Amino acid sequence: MDKSPKDNSVTGKPVDIISSAAATHSVYENEIEGLKEAIILKDGIIQNQLCTIKQLTAERDELADRDETSGGWQNEIMDERKLLAILLERETVRIKKLVEVG
Repeated sequence: MDKSPKDNSVTGKPVDIISSAAATHSVYENEIEGLKEAIILKDGIIQNQLCTIKQLTAERDELADRDETSGGWQNEIMDERKLLAILLERETVRIKKLVEVG
């Protein structure tokens, strides 16, 4: 009952298995760190967006209050346009007079 050398041979090296496991572990650690950084970045973006939403909501509420209390911001804009139209007409008349004199 002689055993041939082929029966006692080892197909893989334990050192190779350990080094590949360590390399795989290192890759996973790098991926985990990258995902943690991405989560931190995402949370920062969400916080910025929440701040923007709060600011816009406050501005919207201010405009709504202004509409109720001051007769409406649309009326204020119309009044400003009327004033600008009057000023423009006055300047036009003044320039025509200057051109006629000169």
